[in-house]
Amino acid sequence: MMYQNNIINQCQKIDHHYQKKNYQFKLFLDHLDLSKETKKIDSNKNININQYCQQKIQLIQQIEPVKFKFELINRIKQDRCFSFTFSIDSSVMVVGQNSMIKVFEFKDGNLKETLQLTEHKDYVRCLYFMKKTLQFVSGCNDNFIMIWSWVNKYVDIVNKSQKDIQIILEEGQQ
Repeated sequence: MMYQNNIINQCQKIDHHYQKKNYQFKLFLDHLDLSKETKKIDSNKNININQYCQQKIQLIQQIEPVKFKFELINRIKQDRCFSFTFSIDSSVMVVGQNSMIKVFEFKDGNLKETLQLTEHKDYVRCLYFMKKTLQFVSGCNDNFIMIWSWVNKYVDIVNKSQKDIQIILEEGQQ
């Protein structure tokens, strides 16, 4: 009898162990099924994203580029220009042409030359418009920096440098 009880006990343990392993195996299979479903969903997402991208590319390709048409309103004969600058409101353009500075105004959609300044003796290399006034600064190969007011038509010679003036920077720009 004891031997029988021992065998029954061992059979119950084996059965319990088998049921436990069977349950773990079922969980594993469920996990595999979920993985497959997840992969299917991910695959479908990729297909949808690819289709969406292809549709966008096709739409972009169908859009015709806008063609601008430009009309020459007027022309100004200009020799070699080394520098130019615009006033803060873009109503005035100043151009360095050889040793001369030309001032142009924009009026009614046209560009009109209003002033020629000839104080520099060599190529005007750089021009800079002041932000708060209608004054501008010029630098030249004659080694001078000059401040101009095109309204009052006066000039201040600020500095004579040892070298050609190549660039003028506002404080904080460097």
